[in-house]
Amino acid sequence: MRCLQMGLLCVQEQAEDRPTMSWVVMMLGSEAMELPQPKQPGFSVRNSVPEADRSSGRQEESHSTNGVTITMLQAR
Repeated sequence: MRCLQMGLLCVQEQAEDRPTMSWVVMMLGSEAMELPQPKQPGFSVRNSVPEADRSSGRQEESHSTNGVTITMLQAR
């Protein structure tokens, strides 16, 4: 659990919230030190609907288009 919490601390959205490598090494080497709770990770999905749209009840449609290709090898 300690390693997972350290990993979450290292991927926080704001760079200034992330620990330095020297701090990480110190925290991993000392089980007596209490770790802070991680904040929002940088890779999470956020609600991007502006405040004005939320109050009017308008919802933004969310979708993605992935260009996936498959290569089939055929012998001659």
